[in-house]
Amino acid sequence: MRDELERILTLPHPTSLSHARMDRTARAAQFAPFAALTGYDDAIEETARRTEEKPQLADDMRAILDMRLAQALEEGLAVTLSVFVKDSVKEGGAITSMEGKVENVDMTTGHIILDKGRRVALDDILDIEF
Repeated sequence: MRDELERILTLPHPTSLSHARMDRTARAAQFAPFAALTGYDDAIEETARRTEEKPQLADDMRAILDMRLAQALEEGLAVTLSVFVKDSVKEGGAITSMEGKVENVDMTTGHIILDKGRRVALDDILDIEF
């Protein structure tokens, strides 16, 4: 039995006559790990992403915002709005800022119209700065 093993160990490496020898990179690629759970990392990342609840403004703050909005509209001022944007996937949302000139207020839909036709719901405005 030992003689048989020694004979095998001394045999030359077999080479194919019809196929070229594969380089190391291509050979290693065959054994590279793959993502068995596609989308799992995205799901974990989405779960970890934070959202916040929409802040409720007091009536006096709402009155101040109404006065600032009227002033911006009357004087044609450029404003910076703090706006709550509802998240499209999860409960809650995020507060973002938006800049522009107030063109009009559409009371039928409850939106203000900024330059370039951008619309913002009045209920989503948290602050107005000049």
